[in-house]
Amino acid sequence: YPTPEETTQNYWPAIKENNFVDKIDTAEFISLFKEKLVARHFNKWVVKAYPQLSANVAVDGARKVIKVRSHSHFRRSHIGRIMAHEIDVHAQRVINGANQSLRCFSTGLAGSLFTEEGLAVIAEETLDGVDFKALNRLLNIIKAIDYSRHGGFSEVFNFLKDRVEPNVAWS
Repeated sequence: YPTPEETTQNYWPAIKENNFVDKIDTAEFISLFKEKLVARHFNKWVVKAYPQLSANVAVDGARKVIKVRSHSHFRRSHIGRIMAHEIDVHAQRVINGANQSLRCFSTGLAGSLFTEEGLAVIAEETLDGVDFKALNRLLNIIKAIDYSRHGGFSEVFNFLKDRVEPNVAWS
């Protein structure tokens, strides 16, 4: 068997190259998201970079803005999943809710976050099949959402910090 040094030496260039090819920066990500919004006829929506954002991507339905954290990098292979999650579920819920006679549906109702996140996960899985790493991350986030019903920020953060990446724990 090769030593750890030999393994790293032999495989690191290929791993590094594959990661580089698969990654896109915030500007390209925003461009792809704008194309998707146009294709879906979300004409009043915009996509903007924000330096102070805990999540990589967030929907601000009240302002019709898809917020993208500045200086983030995304995997090209995950773009479809992210678009299904953010646009096809969260943004679409805002639009559908705004078309109802009761405008409160456009902002979501108390307790609707659990259902909406569940639908977003289903949309991702339906689109792209099962990604076990992403599924595990989402499982921990869903557990944290449930945990937040009884605990405060620090309890939820402590629950997540050992289970997911540091930036996800802050989300």
